[in-house]
Amino acid sequence: MASAQRFEKVGAGPGYIWGFGSGFVEYTVPERVDRRRVSEIIVRAHIQPVSPVDAARDFVKTRVTLFVNDWNCGSRLIPFEEGNQTFVQEWRMTGLLLRLRAMRGLPLTIRFEVTPESDWLYGVNISNWPEGYDAKDARPVEVELRR
Repeated sequence: MASAQRFEKVGAGPGYIWGFGSGFVEYTVPERVDRRRVSEIIVRAHIQPVSPVDAARDFVKTRVTLFVNDWNCGSRLIPFEEGNQTFVQEWRMTGLLLRLRAMRGLPLTIRFEVTPESDWLYGVNISNWPEGYDAKDARPVEVELRR
């Protein structure tokens, strides 16, 4: 469940959340009691652009930047999925300060953002999987702390 959302236009329904234009969707990974070694933080998300009604789907893309605790972890140019094919975006972070925070069990803030300076401003749609697709118990947004 998203902890914050801000876009030019927003919406949600059962199994999805979307925002059109520039803005962000933010998730919070809660605090843990245990401490553990973390060599890498992996964030996976099933993200698509939000298409205007009058646009051709093959033209619409969105540039999404991932921020973890306000650290820029890079951006991806994300096209529409075709048919039953799904695209899962994956970011891998090995920065020491991010890993230290995760090792201590402190909460992490994961933010998918379409910045106002982006070259493709078609928003973000984070949704469940297409009908008939076997996700093998994967969630639309996952955070993995790799040992």
